[in-house]
Amino acid sequence: METMQDQKKLAEIYLKHLNNQELTPEELRFIYEIDRKIKIFGYIRDPRIEEILISRNKRKDLSIIFNCQEDEIAMYENEITDNTRVIYMPGVILKLEKLPPNLEYAFCSLDLRNAPIKSLGKLKRVVWSLYLSNSQIENLGDLEEVRYIFISRRQIKLKKILIEKGWKAKIRYID
Repeated sequence: METMQDQKKLAEIYLKHLNNQELTPEELRFIYEIDRKIKIFGYIRDPRIEEILISRNKRKDLSIIFNCQEDEIAMYENEITDNTRVIYMPGVILKLEKLPPNLEYAFCSLDLRNAPIKSLGKLKRVVWSLYLSNSQIENLGDLEEVRYIFISRRQIKLKKILIEKGWKAKIRYID
């Protein structure tokens, strides 16, 4: 049922794309797969998705989706500043020594191994994985969503925090 709904929604967005019509924030969230992957029939990603995305101004679209300024979005590592609220680098494992204080969304994997960071601060969502082995993290801050969290078996305090949050199934060990 969800696949059929997604295909119908994709067809509607595709028609808007072909007619050079503006997309709503909800349609942008859908086509960028912000909340979840678009359900498809079969195994091959629908080519209409890429056709739509390739013609879009990603930075402008993301600023609409996340209600922020375009300069608060980093799409490349050298664009990350203290003002960054969104990191959009799908498929990338990004190693950071410090988190931007205003960072809320990371559409990548974040590698904070060995980083002198105590808290994840305002970070709400990491789309892929969060590597925290041998980190100094003591506080998950505002973190609400992450797929996997990699820690060391020696990080007993952090493991306890993750289990208390109900995230035991998300824990993976790197030793």
